[in-house]
Amino acid sequence: MRVLRIFNNSVALVRDEKGREIVVQGRGIAFQARPGDALDPALVERRFVPEPSDRPEEFARMVAGIPREHIAVAEEILSQGERFRLSLERRVLIALADHISLAITRCRSGAVFDNPWEWEVRLLYEREVMLGVAALGLIERRTGVRLPEVEAIALALHFVNAQAAGGEIGEAVRSARLIREILALIETEYGVASTSADTLARARFAAHLRYLFLGHLSGRRTVPLIAEIARSFRDDDPRAYACAGRIARYLVQEMGWNISDDETIYLALHIQRMTGGNGGAPAAS
Repeated sequence: MRVLRIFNNSVALVRDEKGREIVVQGRGIAFQARPGDALDPALVERRFVPEPSDRPEEFARMVAGIPREHIAVAEEILSQGERFRLSLERRVLIALADHISLAITRCRSGAVFDNPWEWEVRLLYEREVMLGVAALGLIERRTGVRLPEVEAIALALHFVNAQAAGGEIGEAVRSARLIREILALIETEYGVASTSADTLARARFAAHLRYLFLGHLSGRRTVPLIAEIARSFRDDDPRAYACAGRIARYLVQEMGWNISDDETIYLALHIQRMTGGNGGAPAAS
């Protein structure tokens, strides 16, 4: 293990035994070291492997700028994932630690920011938000700082990103935006605030939309409905079916997805459940 660059007494960029550029951390690990020196692996407390898209020196500088105790608390939080049935990868450790460190700095300065996707993220990622709430307590116990409750939402998005089968945070935010727009379409159709609907029905609808989104993103599609059931539903509740059709057209326009008739029917079934089955003729569009 050879030193490439020193960032502080505890953080260095090195070339490891496999020839990779990695970041190592350990108390006093780089004290009086110089580029080209051999580094004793026994002094290494943590190793961080940059993602292919990361520039190693910038990544190392980011690690050096995060207090070691904040990295430790981020590690502890990720280790709690199994309690919430979440399989979390270590690759997001530094991004999570950096977020925690910045959030603590903001909190100490009195700055508090709202999260515009709070309600949608709570619906889409219930287990991730539960871990986010637990993380706030852990951060308080380890650092003495109680972050605002809204930080549980930002942490939840990191947990979405940390899952082996998960996408990027941007994908989660886009899903939250789609949920908001779809619920606004339903509100326009039925004239009631979707946020005042039955909580369980809203959660089921959000879960169905998440399944629909993931299906289109991954290429998996839903099991077809029986044609007779589909025809019957169109006749029994044309308003819900028309509203689902508008949502399908919105997803075609926004995402370029081809929403099938069966998927439209499933949307309509959830709309009917969420709105209490207020059928009848659809509103003029």
